[in-house]
Amino acid sequence: MQLIRRRNKARRVYRSRSQWIAGIVGLVVYGLIEVGTIAHTRHSTENVLLQGIVLLFIIFICGKLICLTVVSRDEGLHVVNMFSTFDLGWNQIDRFEVGRSGILPGVCRIYMKDGEIRSGIGISEAGYYVTPGGPAGRMVEELNKELTTHREPRETPVP
Repeated sequence: MQLIRRRNKARRVYRSRSQWIAGIVGLVVYGLIEVGTIAHTRHSTENVLLQGIVLLFIIFICGKLICLTVVSRDEGLHVVNMFSTFDLGWNQIDRFEVGRSGILPGVCRIYMKDGEIRSGIGISEAGYYVTPGGPAGRMVEELNKELTTHREPRETPVP
């Protein structure tokens, strides 16, 4: 979790370290394997083209893993998932929990006031099992605290 200040607006960036590391390692390892494969294949146009497409796919998937985040701002959340990006206002959100989302066992689940459940897969447990008090649980706890502070009526100064 990082605290970043831009233009006098505080924001927190939540991301699971394990996904970030997996993206970097995957990019380096699989990228090098694929570049080596391209260098050592017969140089027919079809082989090079196919290996180039595989390399671009690896770069895309690993790049997306690196970019998965949940960003908390004064006006709400900005969520970057693998195949979607969306913004939510604090007034739309009911609570946050760690739970299953599709095949992912322990990710941030965003419960909306209208009953919809969204996922922020930038916050996830490293393994298959959800550990109580694990990294994802701590980040979700922080988000619930932020949600509480944004719900409380703010006092306006009397002139």
